[in-house]
Amino acid sequence: MCLQCSLRRTEACRSIIMKRCTAITLILATCMGCSTQTFYVPSESMTPTIPVGSSVTINFSAYRKSDPARFDLVAFKPPEPDDAVFVFRVIGLPNETITLSSNRILADGIVLTLPKGLKYKPADVYSSVHKLGPTQYFLLGDNTDVAYDSRYIGPTEKAKILGKVTRIEHAARVDAR
Repeated sequence: MCLQCSLRRTEACRSIIMKRCTAITLILATCMGCSTQTFYVPSESMTPTIPVGSSVTINFSAYRKSDPARFDLVAFKPPEPDDAVFVFRVIGLPNETITLSSNRILADGIVLTLPKGLKYKPADVYSSVHKLGPTQYFLLGDNTDVAYDSRYIGPTEKAKILGKVTRIEHAARVDAR
């Protein structure tokens, strides 16, 4: 084989390899992007943490190899409506007994220290007790005055938890003058 043919063959091989590497890179970038999604938050259920009109980014792969931790913000599928995705805070972990009483939350009898700025109050009753199963989580909205959370819909199965909130982009505030 002559030197000129050898060079052409080398250039052709190099071109094919570059095209394949580019395709693999695009596929990986696309797949990595599929593990997160951004959602608009239209309700007051998570104020002040997530103001109305803000956007949250959900990492769908966050709980593939680990479990939600107490106080994580999670996205989940509520019992209804079918097409909804809710965002609430994890309060109770599997197999715990959660007690909401007099503006306090207890997990297995121990008072929880809430994240700064949050105050929860029980739903329409003086005290409520919720025993969680081995795959259940107790989720509360940060604004318990309006949140339709585990106090009303019951505990959430881990299989219904879609992912973890990894970013909050606050809505632009408009000054009323």
